[in-house]
Amino acid sequence: DVLAGTSGTFCAWLAKHNKGELTVSAAALAAAAVTRGAARLAFESMKRATLTTDVIQCVGDAFEGLFGEQ
Repeated sequence: DVLAGTSGTFCAWLAKHNKGELTVSAAALAAAAVTRGAARLAFESMKRATLTTDVIQCVGDAFEGLFGEQ
């Protein structure tokens, strides 16, 4: 669920802002990296009790960790 939503977000951003330098594959890779980072952050605090909602709450921090605040 988190990967699907993140992929949709990156593809929508790509469709709106792309100037030819990015591909759908790059958007998919970025979505996977953000989702993995969010899952890792959520697991660090919740351990084996991690829920999807915990991962969703960490998406912003994972994005900033990979791409910065801007």
